[in-house]
Amino acid sequence: MILMLPQGDIESYAAMSPKDLTDRFEHISGSETYRKQYHELEQQKLKAEEQTSFLFSKRKGVSQEKKQKKEQKEEAEKHVKMQQELVSLLGTATLHLSCFCIPSLCLAQLACMHCM
Repeated sequence: MILMLPQGDIESYAAMSPKDLTDRFEHISGSETYRKQYHELEQQKLKAEEQTSFLFSKRKGVSQEKKQKKEQKEEAEKHVKMQQELVSLLGTATLHLSCFCIPSLCLAQLACMHCM
C-alpha cells in the first residue's frame, strides 16, 4: 500500500511532540479504541504484582519463623534430655556417695537424703 502525503503534512509530523505523534498513530491504526482497556489491564497487572510481592514477603517471613521455632524446639528437647541425664547421674552419684556422705563436702547435695 502506498500512502501519498503532501509536503506540508510531513513537516507538521516532524514538528509534533512525541505524545502528539503517538496520539496520531493510535488514531490512524485504530488502537486508540483500546486505550482505556489497556490502562485498566495495566492497573490490574500492577495490583497483581504488588499482591505477589506482598505474599512472597509474607511467605518468606513465615518460613523464617518456622525455622526459628524448629530450632527452639530442638534446643528445648536437648535441654530436657540433658536434665533427664543429670537427674539420672545424680541418682547414681547419690547411691555411690550415700555411704560416705559428709554434709559439708557432699557433691550431690540436690539428691542426697543425708544433706537435706
